[in-house]
Amino acid sequence: MSVLNHGFVPAADALIFPEICMLCHADLSAASGLCSCCEERMEPLPTERCAGCGGRLDTVVELCRECLPMKRPWELAVSCYGFHGAAREAVLRFKYSGDTALASLLGAVMAENWQAYGHAKAEAVTAVPLHWFKELRRGFNQSQLLAEHVGCHLDLPAPKLLRRTRWTRSQAGLNLARRRRNLRRAFAAGNGVTVPEHVILVDDVLTTGSTLAACTRALRKAGALQVSVLSVARG
Repeated sequence: MSVLNHGFVPAADALIFPEICMLCHADLSAASGLCSCCEERMEPLPTERCAGCGGRLDTVVELCRECLPMKRPWELAVSCYGFHGAAREAVLRFKYSGDTALASLLGAVMAENWQAYGHAKAEAVTAVPLHWFKELRRGFNQSQLLAEHVGCHLDLPAPKLLRRTRWTRSQAGLNLARRRRNLRRAFAAGNGVTVPEHVILVDDVLTTGSTLAACTRALRKAGALQVSVLSVARG
């Protein structure tokens, strides 16, 4: 699936894209955001996808081999790419190099994938929150920017429904058990917020799913009846 080939990016978004490729800086014949070479390198996931993680389906049932023995707390997960190639480059550049212009492109792809693979009408889009100090240091919450663009394309509000209740160490390098312990009681609904019945929870990459699971439980505790997960990439 190609957001550029399907013409999903609206004219208003096209106006903000530069005349060079956002990844390799090659000249563009049209203001589409990526050159044809980088667009091919994005490598979208196949049509048959796992309902548990949104990644490649490698079984004859609706869950992949990794998700089969797990109990995911959300109803459905939708991902757009595998976390490699140009998709990985785009996420890392957006997240760690502050190339926030990529949020518009990635958010449009996420919305298109939700429309293709999402099973139910949601009422809001919300993001995995960063700890306030980490967000201050980075200058933005990458998941919040993605959620806002997804919400714009799907005509849904993108409120900040969750907050971090404490500082947690980076999940990188931790095994699944340690990831879960690291995130215990790390998220809660924001003060005074009303959580809708069906929420799309947005993050940049779904790896083990520990962070998204902790956020999903916090949303359910606050009143959500359905939580669906939407990510740029399946790690």
